[in-house]
Amino acid sequence: MALKDMLKLNPSKTPVQVYSGNGVYTLYKDRTVRKQLGDNPGRYSVDEITIELEDGSDLQERVTLGRVVMVGVFAPLIKKKSGGEKWMLIEGEDFSWLEEVPRKKQQDAVRFVQAVKKAQREGAQS
Repeated sequence: MALKDMLKLNPSKTPVQVYSGNGVYTLYKDRTVRKQLGDNPGRYSVDEITIELEDGSDLQERVTLGRVVMVGVFAPLIKKKSGGEKWMLIEGEDFSWLEEVPRKKQQDAVRFVQAVKKAQREGAQS
């Protein structure tokens, strides 16, 4: 069975937005976000996560418990490149995904973050 036919049988599994960096992040119609490839792959409801796209300088100032768990006690000491870099941070109760966003992909990351936040707002209204 072709992928197109499988999506017709289960439309909630249709991708709404995809961001591809070191990992592949997909927002589906059923309001779940999935990370494939890279470290700590998984799938979570948009209601269980927070998502932000932050400047490297802002992110460097903020060290969350999730990042300490992910990187260890050295999380505040991680040296980041200076100037213009963006980081996509997706956190849940028991996980944290941190993705450096290259300049060439920043618009794609912005669209992905906006799509997830829209799905979160739509879920809160229903």
